[in-house]
Amino acid sequence: VELVGNPSVLFMDEPTSGLDARAAAGVMRAVRNGANSNRTVTVTIHQPSTEIFEAFDMLVLLQRGGRLTYFGPLGEHSQDLISYLEGYNGVTPIKPGYNPATWMLEVTGGSMATSFKPADLDFPDEYLNSELRIKNLALGDEIVSKTKESSAVLEIESMYATSARTQAKMLMQKYVAYYWRAPHYN
Repeated sequence: VELVGNPSVLFMDEPTSGLDARAAAGVMRAVRNGANSNRTVTVTIHQPSTEIFEAFDMLVLLQRGGRLTYFGPLGEHSQDLISYLEGYNGVTPIKPGYNPATWMLEVTGGSMATSFKPADLDFPDEYLNSELRIKNLALGDEIVSKTKESSAVLEIESMYATSARTQAKMLMQKYVAYYWRAPHYN
């Protein structure tokens, strides 16, 4: 419903919950179309299908306690994520045709499934020492410096958006319109 309003930023908390696979794929296609039209879309999602998972560009994977395990691009067919995780010793390679979202949770210890033997690694600590984190920090610094150069200082003259007179005028117009539309109330 919110997509109809054409927002510039979307925050979605589990938009596919309670939907069957076909309906969930339809919702995520609509979300993807929104992202393709230069909108920022942030989605939390649990147990996505391969099709839905690979519709995302970037992934933020958190472990219990909010510890950052992975923050980066997924890549074509989740190849960037797969390469990152398989780069660690002890990580069981993904099986052909296996859902990368499920595999990612199983190898990092974020799942209760026992299909794979989890690696004996603390992935949040590994991320802290990774090249990916260094690249992310450099990109963040670059974005901040560009933003500082191009933005003016925001000055707020008052705690109100407009004068008391304008606020009173707008409220009076609102209530006159309300009473006009509801004569039975009068």
